[in-house]
Amino acid sequence: MDLKNQLNNINISNNNNLSLIKKLQNNINEKEQELYQLKNNLNSSQLKTNTENKWGFAISFRSIDQTINYPMICNAKDTLSRLEEELYNEFPQYKDYNTYLTCNSVILKRFKTIGENNIKKGDAILVNIYE
Repeated sequence: MDLKNQLNNINISNNNNLSLIKKLQNNINEKEQELYQLKNNLNSSQLKTNTENKWGFAISFRSIDQTINYPMICNAKDTLSRLEEELYNEFPQYKDYNTYLTCNSVILKRFKTIGENNIKKGDAILVNIYE
């Protein structure tokens, strides 16, 4: 009789363990589904970010005395004056000078866009000082 009770207890324990295993497996399945959805959301947001950045490109500002070597990300619709303002915020000593900008030996127009000034990906803009 004692062995029979022990066997019943073991069976009950096994049934409880099986029930617990099923619950845990369901939790794992739910978490895997959540993870799958989060990965999809992340991939779609990265794709959106990459698409938004697709139209941007790098240029660099340089000075004759080589104190400036400053790369920037821009797009063809950015005005040169906005980028120049950002540059002078990084190098405030150049605010004290009368400067002009050139690219490929052409003097640039400050209030035109990067595209209107024919600045291309990878171009270097030279910061010149009137003397």
